[in-house]
Amino acid sequence: MRSEGSKIPVTKIWGRRPMQADWVNAEGTSGGILSIWDPA
Repeated sequence: MRSEGSKIPVTKIWGRRPMQADWVNAEGTSGGILSIWDPA
């Protein structure tokens, strides 16, 4: 589930190369997951 208020600085992690990203926010004591990939 995505929260529209979440701001993840993906370009600081991946750079300015082409990318797509998706994430799941943390729930309870579990951390969230961020997935970044090259769309090519």
